[in-house]
Amino acid sequence: MFIWWQRASGIDRCDPIYPFGLAPGCNIPTKLLHGPWTDSKIEFLETLKLAGAELDWETGNSGEVAESSLKEAILQGNVRVLKALSKRPSVDLMPPMELYSPETGVPLTQKHLRLAILEAGCDERVVTAIVDALESRSSLRDSDFYEWAVDQDVKGNERGTWLLRQLDSWSLS
Repeated sequence: MFIWWQRASGIDRCDPIYPFGLAPGCNIPTKLLHGPWTDSKIEFLETLKLAGAELDWETGNSGEVAESSLKEAILQGNVRVLKALSKRPSVDLMPPMELYSPETGVPLTQKHLRLAILEAGCDERVVTAIVDALESRSSLRDSDFYEWAVDQDVKGNERGTWLLRQLDSWSLS
């Protein structure tokens, strides 16, 4: 996919170079918001978000489906799906530009971080993607995260050691 970056009239803009454009209010179909996940399905979801498609939180159930699928992605360690479904994904293509519509996707919160650390075993890529998308770093000040990390560190689990280092570095930034 090619991206065209333009700065016009003081407005940053990222336009996909496609022969079509999406009308405002175009919603992402619910069938794209749950597994089974294939590369082509994820690519299509990413493309629709890039073109401005949104989740329908008001009249449909796509928001709830996306939230449920996001939890599954966290538990399965699927970072690509996590980024595709979340409101503020980490952008690897052209930082610091926000590629996706800011209103599109599930907002990541402390409950997602708790799920990733305490229930899903603290996959470094998943935890980092969630932390990068959090609105506030105050979510990191959870004593359960430190307890889990210390417990795992004592047991020799490298993820506990990693999380202790990260929690310290995140608290400084």
